[in-house]
Amino acid sequence: MTHQEQFLRILEKERETELIPFFRSLDDAAKREFAVYLKTLTKDYLDYKEQNSLLGGITIARKASEKQSTILTLAAFICFPRKDFEKTASLWTLTSAQLDGILPWYRPKWFDEYVNAVGALDFVPRFITYDWVMTLFTKGWITLSPDLVAKTLPQHLFGNTHDRKMLTKPENLLKHAITLQEHIWYLFERDSDVHNVDKYGKFADDSNPDESQWIRCLCRFSAEGKIDRQRLLSASLSASSRNFNKNLAGWFAELFMKLNATPAELLALQQPLFNSINAQHSKPITVALSAVKKIADENEFDTAAFLETVPLLLSSETKTVLSPTLATLEKLAKKHPRLREEICVATCQAFLHGESDIQTKASKLIQKFGTDSDGIRQAVAAYKDSMMADARNTLAAFMIQASPEAPGAATATVVNTAPHVAARVSIGEIGTVDELIFLASQAFDNNATDHIDLLPAALIKWNGHIRGAEIGKLEPALQRALKFVMEGGTSTTGHLDHLLATFFIGYCTHLIQHQGADAKPLSVLYNQFLELDRANRAKWKYYRLRIFPLRTWSAQRGNKVYESHKRMLMLALDRIQSNNTLPLLSTPTHAPAYVSPAVLIERLKQYEETASTLDAFDFQIAVSRCDLSKGEECLPLLEQSLGGEVRNILRFLLKPDAQPVRPQAWPEVWMAASVSKVNKDFAGVLRDFFVITLPKNCFIGQFPWQSFTEAHTVKTYDYRTSKFVTRIEQRKALRIDVDRKKDETRMNTLKGFFSKLLGRSASKDESATLYQFMTITKSNLLSEFDDIARLLYLIPNNPEPLLAEVISVAMAYPNYAETAHQRMVVAALEALVPLDVAYGETGHLFIGTCMLSPDKTIQSFAAELWSKGVTTKTVNGALLGEIIGKHESIEFAPLKRFTDLVASNLMNISVQHNQDLERLVAKILIKLPAEPLTNLKKLLEHYYELISVNKSAVPPDLLRHMEAWNTSPGLKKVLTSIFSMKDF
Repeated sequence: MTHQEQFLRILEKERETELIPFFRSLDDAAKREFAVYLKTLTKDYLDYKEQNSLLGGITIARKASEKQSTILTLAAFICFPRKDFEKTASLWTLTSAQLDGILPWYRPKWFDEYVNAVGALDFVPRFITYDWVMTLFTKGWITLSPDLVAKTLPQHLFGNTHDRKMLTKPENLLKHAITLQEHIWYLFERDSDVHNVDKYGKFADDSNPDESQWIRCLCRFSAEGKIDRQRLLSASLSASSRNFNKNLAGWFAELFMKLNATPAELLALQQPLFNSINAQHSKPITVALSAVKKIADENEFDTAAFLETVPLLLSSETKTVLSPTLATLEKLAKKHPRLREEICVATCQAFLHGESDIQTKASKLIQKFGTDSDGIRQAVAAYKDSMMADARNTLAAFMIQASPEAPGAATATVVNTAPHVAARVSIGEIGTVDELIFLASQAFDNNATDHIDLLPAALIKWNGHIRGAEIGKLEPALQRALKFVMEGGTSTTGHLDHLLATFFIGYCTHLIQHQGADAKPLSVLYNQFLELDRANRAKWKYYRLRIFPLRTWSAQRGNKVYESHKRMLMLALDRIQSNNTLPLLSTPTHAPAYVSPAVLIERLKQYEETASTLDAFDFQIAVSRCDLSKGEECLPLLEQSLGGEVRNILRFLLKPDAQPVRPQAWPEVWMAASVSKVNKDFAGVLRDFFVITLPKNCFIGQFPWQSFTEAHTVKTYDYRTSKFVTRIEQRKALRIDVDRKKDETRMNTLKGFFSKLLGRSASKDESATLYQFMTITKSNLLSEFDDIARLLYLIPNNPEPLLAEVISVAMAYPNYAETAHQRMVVAALEALVPLDVAYGETGHLFIGTCMLSPDKTIQSFAAELWSKGVTTKTVNGALLGEIIGKHESIEFAPLKRFTDLVASNLMNISVQHNQDLERLVAKILIKLPAEPLTNLKKLLEHYYELISVNKSAVPPDLLRHMEAWNTSPGLKKVLTSIFSMKDF
């Protein structure tokens, strides 16, 4: 029997006990020869493949059983070099007992390095224990890296009972002298899970699962003298400021607190304490500051070193850092009269924070210890504009006869800006064939939103020029397109990129069919991918062909929102195939997606002069994208260039007070023109004119909505009982009623009558309106978030129908259900920034809800839209406040999200912005319930600041509403200040 036959018999019979005798019988030459056979065998048994299931379906599984997998892994460990072993199997699927049978007689050269590599893993295999690696180490089989020790030592503190419950066993750390002498300190220098190892444990003894057993053990060993206490204090401080994650750094800070250092010990640790003040996480900083505060009035305290850290501390946005810093400064000012001016000047930096409590503490410190000096007066004056009302009143004496601002002093300047419309940036046409080829090579990567419009437009324009050698230059672009449809795109490409790639493949097949030998490079490449596609179809039962004609393309789950782009690409391909070089009307001329009215008129003129038929869909998108900021300037050109119904549509679009005319030949285009205007009231009139059955709200994007509390079922795992527990919880929800049902009350006969009268086909395809496709499927989003900007840019003058869909699909809950929902909202916000849109209620709902988002990026974008909207008068603060107030009347999201946003992004942009923000906050306050919400005090403080700086009176109805809160002790002070402003 050959070696191969012997091993195959062991494998098939699953006789693991015969494996070691078999390999011990092989010499090195036989082992090398066997390794060649083993490679083929492991591939056959361990690779995952499609298999027929017992129920008749297809499943993905591998041939090997669990025991056969173990036998093959052990065989690979014995026979393969490390590179081949890692390709084939993993040591971590084995157990230490299985390896213990092999290691005494065989250890590959790479074994030491392989085991130590565990130190770099996030997850440590269960059998790689500290005890086991110490056994290997004491036998001289491996070395011990600090990382390996740090990863395995945390679990060594614990043992398990027969029912798998945890026991804390400090005595385990005493088994080896080296553990406390050397290894324990690696935990303070290397990444580990010492902070997390007992978090989810189910303890058999009286151990408190909410208290770290490691901290208890280290404190005990410190008290018993088994660990050097001063070194432990220093190491825990240093570890808290290392580049560890937030939880691990916080754990070391907690350890330092639990050790309860004496003042003498703290004085010996001043340098590590000051180093911890520079930590990247807040908890180590607050722990260090608490210790510093204890010793600040000791003679040995290094005051100069602490004062050097004050600018950094006072630049923090964390209140738990600011408060102890100010408290320490007050101690130092009391102890060192000669340093009072320096301390007071440094304290002024606290006025950059929009926290009333912080500013009050800072102002009282300066009032108490400040002297009548130019230095302090200049420092106070420099921060005057960022001071809140109470701080300004406290320091009024220091503002009298203040000297000019010191050079470089920080200020919070309030600038008033005039409304304006942003200048349009020209996109520019593709001017040469080389520019076209370059565009085609990058058009499927979602690098720019306009590529999906520019590429088909350029191919139409240059269709007659791509001949001969020029055709071969398209080969790289075709390869990118074919790879895209076969393998999928990147994390930033969406369905529209796949659609555009399919269009480009269709264009190239047209060249292949009509350009003969010149297109051979494209033909060879295309056929290679086509053969691969068909081979995959023959091999895999459920495989779908990925190279197909453009007309059969559809998004996953049949999402209708992509129909508009598909129609435009089919129109472009038809133009190319028929050698029609007339331009598409809707190709944007200015960023991000606007069409210049002058260019649109010129394009329409070309159609009129050649008596060519307009495409209704192309016409709708062109009208929807028309730049209306300078529309009236183009009216003389319009009257000179166009006539008939097309001129009437453009006149209605470009002239603000123009009225629609009936009857009309292009009802869908008239509707698109109507809702592109600021005044969208014509939408209802036109809908009646033309018997368009889509509800009016689907054109203007305004739908009923509500935020409310609902019950839902939650299933969680209880680690103590080792069971899943089901319970009913309450959650906040947002629903917008996007009703797209057709109005069946219309007389269908009228549609036929108008079709005959106007000489147009009444087919569904021709009479389709752009807005019937503005709907996003409500299911898991795959790539829609990468497409949303380009979808919004179909209707840049009227994005709210799609914003309603984004709200419905992605914003149903205050914390996003999926990452894809969050990405969708970010992408939509980013797309809105360059647009000039007068928002209705849906737009305000979108912006207001984003202001309550847990995501800082989303909040910042929402703040930017509000800021821009105040300047351009396209956002109404009062309406925004009503919407946020409705949300917060049920505490849709923590009020702190909004109050923090006010302090960081909304306050003191300009006089105009402060006035709008005052109206916004007032509307929120009047919607809030009589029972004070958490963080209502901060919102009231913001309101007090706004009415103080704006010199405004409080509306009587709001005063009456706030009376209910006056019984709350925590709100009395700020309410008293507000009530004092009622007759301002």
